Amino acid sequence: MKKDLESSPKLSSEHSIEETKKEQETVHNQSEVAINNDSFDASKQPTHQKYFRCSLFTIEPEKQKEFIEQSDSFKKEVRKRLGGGILSAYMIQTERDKILLVGEYDSVENAVKGKIVADEIFLEMDAKFISSPIRTEEGPVVYEVNY
Repeated sequence: MKKDLESSPKLSSEHSIEETKKEQETVHNQSEVAINNDSFDASKQPTHQKYFRCSLFTIEPEKQKEFIEQSDSFKKEVRKRLGGGILSAYMIQTERDKILLVGEYDSVENAVKGKIVADEIFLEMDAKFISSPIRTEEGPVVYEVNY
């Protein structure tokens, strides 16, 4: 599944395990990612512009603790596979069985690399924990307030 990045800098999609595998193959086969949009031109933005990806998924409540423990064990692996570029990540429980994973990246380029790594890790965890398609929203930071 190839995403059309021209329509908006914010992407929304739902992924089944099979769709994620197909999308991962497509991303790995692409040699270059371009974002072209009248309202957002990545080539005109500083490379240090922050970029966020939010993934919403369902986990059976009785498996949540085990999922978080496994996620914690993957921290070093994520850093190793990504090689830097991820600034932070948060898991937020939005409903009894819903988790929102928010990743903050230092650039759109590292967010693209981060997507590949996240998809690889989700594929390793999907069958055991994630019980519905993953919904993803992502995009560049257009406004920031630092208190």
